[in-house]
Amino acid sequence: MTPALALTSIILWLQLVHHATPPIAHVMSRHPDVIEYLPAGVTEPYAPFSQRALDLAGRTPPTRSAGGWTIMRLHYFPIWQVRCAGRIVPSGAEPGTGLLRYRGSGCVIARHRLPVETLGFALCLVATALLAAQEIARRRRQVYVVPIATTLH
Repeated sequence: MTPALALTSIILWLQLVHHATPPIAHVMSRHPDVIEYLPAGVTEPYAPFSQRALDLAGRTPPTRSAGGWTIMRLHYFPIWQVRCAGRIVPSGAEPGTGLLRYRGSGCVIARHRLPVETLGFALCLVATALLAAQEIARRRRQVYVVPIATTLH
């Protein structure tokens, strides 16, 4: 039996004997955003999580002002960058709703790359370059032996 087949068999056996998947309620208590990634049907008892977001989006006007803040019908996430008159302005989540809010008018909201995304991209480029260099070096080291047919008369 090959090691890969043996390992696969052990993993499948352990999965059957000891159901390692945590109950969905436990997952949801620790990661409420997970609901969006679960397949349809699995989320039925937890529909209020998604339903709350739908209700909030439905009753919130597309843009409104409150206390000098502009609140958008868009949930805050760190990838959103707000620029007013070409200048980045502070933004964040509105307390209670989690919608994007910022101070300013006539602003543009755009997705920007987070520092961790830039780091990941750079690491991928470096890893790709190292793999390419390793392959080029391996090919240069290869010795090609060409059989020479000689006949002795």
